Amino acid sequence: MTETAWLDSLIRTNVIVADSILEEIRNHMEFLGYQTEVLENELHFHQEGRYRWIVRDYAGGVLFYKTFCGIEHVADATMSLTQMVNRMNVVTRVLHYYVNADNGLVMEAWHPNLYEKRSFGKFFNLIDDDVRTQLEREKGEIQRLLQ
Repeated sequence: MTETAWLDSLIRTNVIVADSILEEIRNHMEFLGYQTEVLENELHFHQEGRYRWIVRDYAGGVLFYKTFCGIEHVADATMSLTQMVNRMNVVTRVLHYYVNADNGLVMEAWHPNLYEKRSFGKFFNLIDDDVRTQLEREKGEIQRLLQ
């Protein structure tokens, strides 16, 4: 398939190919009832009972991320967090978890700069499901670390 034919097929299927799809994501999330705000070239969105996410342009796509503050009061916090993150990364589908330099838990997922309403909706549902599944699975360890 030629490049022109490929682009024509994307246009016919309502796929948006752009340098950035932040505006499409903003519209999608607002349609779902999320409050959105653009701060310093990042899209912030949240909904009551859900986590606040930040989305920014990154490496030919967009990066969704959420950071939980560092945990310092537990003696083995870094080791415990690292072990928990390793367990979570084994079974997650779209999210990637890691411990940052401030001993905080970071969740992130990358999506290409292609937007199609149904596939993006499925992608975001997988993010939400990964968060709920993993945090519920690790609930005891999280409570221990946050005491």
